[in-house]
Amino acid sequence: MTPWRRRLRRLRITLTVGLACLIILAAVLVGLARLLLPQVGLHKARVERFLSEQLQRPVSIDQVQGYWGDGGPLLRLDGVHVAASDVRLPPLVIPQAEIGLDLGAWLGRNRHWSEFRIRGLDLRLERGADGRWQVSGLAGGDAEAGDNPLLSLGGVVLRDARVHLVDAARAIDAALRIDELRLINRANRHRIVALLRRDTPGATPLQFVAEIDRTDRSGDVYLGGEAVDLANLTDGLSWDGRHLRTGHGRVQLWARVENAEPVSAHAALDLDGVELELGAVDAGASAEKPGEAATAGKTGADNAAVDKAAADKAAAEKPTAKAAGEKSSADKSPADKPTADKRAAVRTVGLAQLHGYARWRREANGWTLDLADLRA
Repeated sequence: MTPWRRRLRRLRITLTVGLACLIILAAVLVGLARLLLPQVGLHKARVERFLSEQLQRPVSIDQVQGYWGDGGPLLRLDGVHVAASDVRLPPLVIPQAEIGLDLGAWLGRNRHWSEFRIRGLDLRLERGADGRWQVSGLAGGDAEAGDNPLLSLGGVVLRDARVHLVDAARAIDAALRIDELRLINRANRHRIVALLRRDTPGATPLQFVAEIDRTDRSGDVYLGGEAVDLANLTDGLSWDGRHLRTGHGRVQLWARVENAEPVSAHAALDLDGVELELGAVDAGASAEKPGEAATAGKTGADNAAVDKAAADKAAAEKPTAKAAGEKSSADKSPADKPTADKRAAVRTVGLAQLHGYARWRREANGWTLDLADLRA
């Protein structure tokens, strides 16, 4: 055996023994953690102190339980009370939460090694007249979205949550179901990745991604999905009396937000069976009268001939009418009576296919729309 082969053999043996020792050490640490986690409940004050340092405000917890989950160690917290920034306001109360250690966080961009997990929340997100969003639904009152203490944690995960979104200025009132939402906080920059849908049966899931800078309230937003049911997605929403009745396919939307206001947007559409309801119109006002339709476009000689023929026909039918007698108004059927209320007709526009790209930009005098590669 040559000297180089002996050196390579020793190096291989050293690496193998070192890797084996690391695996054994990791197994021992996991075993100890499994044994010690149930004892964490006896040190509730330390957990409260850890959360207080993270949130920069006092935190109290009713009960702490430790156990080993599928992805690593977990701390289950019951009754988390987070003090408000203003001492005059009641604290934020989270009924149940978890603190998880994600051992595989280094494998993905949208993961954090320490996650604060909340399940089953029912929130209300409302935009006020001043443009600021208010979050309510957690016991303890309302809080401004920009002052939410959860934005101070490294990673927040919401699962099986329901959000009622209200924006009176834009006539938006919709309920959303969040399958999973991940909020990654890095100082004043926040990344949100969510899988959400309308809170209705058969709703199609949509992917939501946002990069927001809390300092100037600006960022980029993406929302899109495949095989989207537009009627289900836009149920209860309208634009100047117009709303979508049918349509399905791929929808993708990118938007730029500055100072909490949209300034530009791009959309990519690949839809089939689109039907847009434009609103109701009085059917009686738009229908032509039979006499007007019959005489429309006739010359003066034709009108004179028509009038003479009508007079001869009336003279021939006069004796018959006298013999038969006139019907009294009481004997007239409902069909003979004119209806006071005329039914309104609904105007719709339908497209078998709609494919293309659109861009909206906000300018000094309003919004401009550009279309490209549009096929309908």
